[in-house]
Amino acid sequence: MKVIHFHPDARMAVQFVAPLMAAERGAGYHTELISSVRRAGHEGVVVPYDLSAPNLLGLPFVLWKISTYLRASCPDIVLSHNAKSSLLPLLAAWFAGVRVRVYFNHGVPYVGYRGVLRCLLRLLERWNSALATHVLTVSSDMVAFLQDVSPGIRAQFINNGSASGIDLQTFSPERFSRNACRQLHGLSDQHHVPAYVRRPEQPKHFEMVM
Repeated sequence: MKVIHFHPDARMAVQFVAPLMAAERGAGYHTELISSVRRAGHEGVVVPYDLSAPNLLGLPFVLWKISTYLRASCPDIVLSHNAKSSLLPLLAAWFAGVRVRVYFNHGVPYVGYRGVLRCLLRLLERWNSALATHVLTVSSDMVAFLQDVSPGIRAQFINNGSASGIDLQTFSPERFSRNACRQLHGLSDQHHVPAYVRRPEQPKHFEMVM
């Protein structure tokens, strides 16, 4: 069986996709990665397919290029990761007749925006899900957000979810004392303690917790 993963950034794919690919190879599958941004040390296929401004004019050609590559390589499964970079790979896989097309949603970006951009991101989720034969995401919350876009989206998450592999047993609240932690840092019950578990980037509204 042949599996092709699409992830826009090879550097981030090392964290999120490489473990999946290692498991696939361990099961005897042939698996490869196609990324949109070239990074040092990455030797796989690089095609600028993400929906960033510098790529927009070339997207029709890129769609043709990816479709041609998929027809030639004949994968059994295409997995495309991330909301804002899955439209072209999933559309190309549909054109190429790939029977199993997986949209792997690592988070729902529309919830962080308002107005026209929010509407466009919701529409993108609808398109991605419509082009996919299977939709995977990382938590029950993300399932709810996707179904808010369309009740027809049948998203699933594996085990307890989490793209980052957080061990919910190791980090269980039962193992840690809230009061002891507050005393250690000199905090009273009146202090509000924000928790931010994401990359510190402006589009993720990191500045709002500072």
